Amino acid sequence: MENLIEKQKDIAETKKKRKWSWRSEGLIAFVVFSILGKSEGLGEKINQGHLFTGFFALAAIVGAPIFYYWIKPKIKIITNEKIRNVIIGIAVIIVFSFVPLFLGALADTYILKVVPGHVYKDRDVLIQLNQNQKTFLVDFQKRWDEEGKKIDDSSNSKWSYLNNIAICRTLQQLNEERYNKLVEYFNQAKPILNKYFPNSMSALSQLVSVVEKTKNVYNEILTAKINYYQSFLDNKSETEIEARRLIVNDAIEKLSQIEQEAIQAQKNYEKSIQ
Repeated sequence: MENLIEKQKDIAETKKKRKWSWRSEGLIAFVVFSILGKSEGLGEKINQGHLFTGFFALAAIVGAPIFYYWIKPKIKIITNEKIRNVIIGIAVIIVFSFVPLFLGALADTYILKVVPGHVYKDRDVLIQLNQNQKTFLVDFQKRWDEEGKKIDDSSNSKWSYLNNIAICRTLQQLNEERYNKLVEYFNQAKPILNKYFPNSMSALSQLVSVVEKTKNVYNEILTAKINYYQSFLDNKSETEIEARRLIVNDAIEKLSQIEQEAIQAQKNYEKSIQ
């Protein structure tokens, strides 16, 4: 009778322990699932083709409680059972929460050749920068053309010369605005380009240099035009007026040359980032 009672007690105690064990293992699986689910946008990574990352994450969620159940009785260095179970549980959570993501990232990168998430972000930033720059240049060219059309070289009145000078000063401001916007774009894009296209730095530097030359030539043309129109207001001699007109023409010839250089620099830059 006593043996039967003892046996029932043992069975009850075993059930009680197993009940708590199931709770512990379930808690470990839930914690691992929560950490992996929130870690570095796991769902987004899987959608982007990070199949190994998804597989290792699923294996970790299933394998963590099984490993905990298997390893728990084998660790006997800690004699207190409750403390041992807590320490082992925390260790299992840490290992199964972070090692699978690391292994998955390696496999996705070197086996599936999947682009890492931060590369997508950098790519999107660069695409947005390029789009913003294109939008600006389209709007800029429209403003530049509209302002330039206002110059009237057919009239020889004082007000016409004054108006032409004012327009040239506006164009100088626009010229400076375009240069500053391009430099801003280069500064924003440079860290990304340097990370993924380090060989493009030389081509980028050359393009920036040509852009600065273009700005200077446009400013030289506009300054020469201002001086030319001013010569009429100042009642300069025909010789002086003709000399200033020639300066305008010389500046315009420089522009033709620098524009060809800019086209080539742009091509070299685009080729370097392909």
